[in-house]
Amino acid sequence: MKSLEILKDIVNDAKQGTLLSDEQILFLEKIVSLQSVNAWVARKFYGDLYVFQHEPIKTDPKYDWCDDTGNMISLPANIFPELKHISDPIEVEIMIIPKNK
Repeated sequence: MKSLEILKDIVNDAKQGTLLSDEQILFLEKIVSLQSVNAWVARKFYGDLYVFQHEPIKTDPKYDWCDDTGNMISLPANIFPELKHISDPIEVEIMIIPKNK
């Protein structure tokens, strides 16, 4: 991810000078440490939307999308309104952000 590399450079430059405040540096370090996962989103026949770990396939137009793991997570049906059951799945990137305790 090019943007993360840019942020890493900003943090390194800031640590060597006085470009940013300590609070700004901590914020940027948190952003740089975020983890992401690539996944796929597809809409099932009855309109339900799911995220899949691997690119889902449909063996027949009458069937629903599935991936090789069978693992999927339901998403709110109103997001990605342009994505139809007949549409190809779209690749997405999911950011993993730890909750503050």
